Amino acid sequence: MPPGDPRLEALASEVLEGRCVAFVGAGFSMAPHSDGRRGPPSWLGLLEFLCSELRERNPEIARKLGEWLRPTSGGLSALDFEAVGQALADELGEAFEPAVQKALRLGAAPPGDEDQPTTLWRRRKLLREIPFRAVLTTNYDTVLDDPCDELDCRSCGYAPEASYWNLLRTGGGWWQHGLWSNEESGSSPLRLVKLHGHADGDPQKNPIVLGRKDYRRLLYGDGRYANFLRTVFATKTVLFLGVSFTDAYLNELRSEVLQLLSSQLGPQTRPPPWYAVLKTSNELQIKYFEEHEGICLLPYAGEGHTGLDAWLEALWERTAPVQRLRALFRSRAGRGHDPASAVDVVWYDPNLQNNQYGFGVFEEAGVRVETIERLEDLRPDHLRAKLLLTRFGYRPGREPEAVELLGKLANWGGERPPVVVFAAPSPQHAAENRALALRHGAHEYAVHWDELFEVIERLFTPRFGTTA
Repeated sequence: MPPGDPRLEALASEVLEGRCVAFVGAGFSMAPHSDGRRGPPSWLGLLEFLCSELRERNPEIARKLGEWLRPTSGGLSALDFEAVGQALADELGEAFEPAVQKALRLGAAPPGDEDQPTTLWRRRKLLREIPFRAVLTTNYDTVLDDPCDELDCRSCGYAPEASYWNLLRTGGGWWQHGLWSNEESGSSPLRLVKLHGHADGDPQKNPIVLGRKDYRRLLYGDGRYANFLRTVFATKTVLFLGVSFTDAYLNELRSEVLQLLSSQLGPQTRPPPWYAVLKTSNELQIKYFEEHEGICLLPYAGEGHTGLDAWLEALWERTAPVQRLRALFRSRAGRGHDPASAVDVVWYDPNLQNNQYGFGVFEEAGVRVETIERLEDLRPDHLRAKLLLTRFGYRPGREPEAVELLGKLANWGGERPPVVVFAAPSPQHAAENRALALRHGAHEYAVHWDELFEVIERLFTPRFGTTA
């Protein structure tokens, strides 16, 4: 991709503002592994495996379904796949979901880790660290699952409508702590909605969707599902990853929304509402998708699908919270700031253990922090920092520590870094404490990590009116 690609920059902006949802299809999981396996089977591969499982129970039906799956001169259509899937579900009965689970286990590859990163491990890591508002998937394998996930249906197999509220009725940018970090476990939760069921979940709550009847039930029998997707397509920027656009009912829902928005789309009005990473170098195809499907293609060519990983990596570099913090602090210069020696943040708090999480985030982002535990340790050279953080420090019968610190800075005179009071939550006194801190010259008052990160974004980003 060219440096500073405007498509990438526009998409990154949507992610940072908390408006982007990832839609993950089967192609995302089918990354090659060192042992030759390609992860979960393709749609055709899964149906062929289920035919082999059926062979012991009903060899004649299995043979006929296998013949149905043999390529013809015209190829197999989505209807063929759905019809065979429905026949297999009918014939296998209660053995159907266990057979699907077996197929997925056989295709599963070693998960990989930091020391032995597989392509799929890295791809999954990038997806988790980009602060998407949510990740929707039609896959029912466990590639995207995390055993630590406990929010709604992210990996436990609950009905996907449990996540509808969080996606449709909550908002905020990349700084929303719940989107990208779990302070207690140290893991990054993924707001995952499994639209087509969960292979290791409860079939009564989130059954696997593979047959023709299943698709018909989702689209026409359950208004919640179709209304949810229409709302997502209409109100969120969607990034399609590993999606082939062969699901007729998803295309139909997109078409409804596209017609609704069509008067506002076009090169002279608004950009396309959706993006897709797709293997193509055909300029006419790229133009068609943008003009007639409302999709801005992020194309790639060459052998394999390394291009998908390149786009994902580039988006991660621009939007992952740690990367974003690094970029924000690099963009801002402190007064007399010496990049080789000066610290970025001076943080006053006698109880340093309260802020260990923040210290870790800043360290990972390459932000240099100097901590002080006594107010008398505050020095004039700290004015060269880019940001000063302090606790509120209520003291009965005396002015709060934050007010004393602000007074000390005022007495020194001259320019000073912005001061943000990062206080413990106190619902009864928060408004009063904030007003007091601002009155004495604090830039802002925050009580939660997401509030602190939002303050940093707005403080260091020119579009919010404050420049370096």
